[in-house]
Amino acid sequence: MINWIVPFEVVTPAYLPFEAEEEYAEFTGFDRVRLVFENAEDSLGIWVTSEIGWNNVTDWDEELTFEDGRKAYYTESDGTQMLSWRNGKEVEYAIDYVGKEPLSKDELIQVASSIK
Repeated sequence: MINWIVPFEVVTPAYLPFEAEEEYAEFTGFDRVRLVFENAEDSLGIWVTSEIGWNNVTDWDEELTFEDGRKAYYTESDGTQMLSWRNGKEVEYAIDYVGKEPLSKDELIQVASSIK
């Protein structure tokens, strides 16, 4: 239903690294949506926006590469792991994860890669 409101397609991941007990979408503006997947120990948010560069992270810790050659950027701050990338030229995605145990970067890339 959220796809009726925003001017771009919002795609959910086919893979999550944990079993989500709750899933919902938050419409946070004309050009931004947050998908939330959580349980008692883990929370994974996926931001989807057409506002490129919206997250204002000035210093990413690491540049990662998807199997298809696309670039992603990773950082960790205050116990939150973040991964950001563009899906095409017009839409930017970002994952923020907080949980009992950190996820590997490969696992974050796997979540991101499952969004097609």
